Amino acid sequence: MTSEDEDMVDDCLARDSRLTEWEQEFIRSLHERLDEGRELTEKQAARLDVIWDRVTT
Repeated sequence: MTSEDEDMVDDCLARDSRLTEWEQEFIRSLHERLDEGRELTEKQAARLDVIWDRVTT
């Protein structure tokens, strides 16, 4: 688990009003995954990057 992934997930959760319903569920699932000590897959990390870029700009 990387702190960068955790930070990005936290940033997205803090801006959940800017997320679609699907994105909210996806980000929550990433949060749970990271809490369990599991790493994100490359595909999950790539999608997180896209979502994070959109909601933080």
